[in-house]
Amino acid sequence: MSSAKRIAEVRRYIAANVRRCRTEQELTQEALAERVGVELRYLQEIESATANLSLGVLIGTADALGVDPAMLLAPAKLERPKRGRPTRVLSSDATPAKSTKRKPR
Repeated sequence: MSSAKRIAEVRRYIAANVRRCRTEQELTQEALAERVGVELRYLQEIESATANLSLGVLIGTADALGVDPAMLLAPAKLERPKRGRPTRVLSSDATPAKSTKRKPR
């Protein structure tokens, strides 16, 4: 395997592990970016396997997630992210919202 392909493969492992750890901890990308000390866009690039991150950012991300840096390098499959907003869960005693549509005259 060429070094470029190997680098791309390891970036996918990092992306998958960062996304999995972040979602398991119910952190937003914004919250994790703040903890790591990077811009939101950079964290999005890490999670999409397009960022060529430094060792310092890898360690900072692992620390922010409370995991060993080696865990982020473990083989993992990068799943496509779900698009759109998460569905809203209403409590059982909640009443449905009233429609704001106007009635025709």
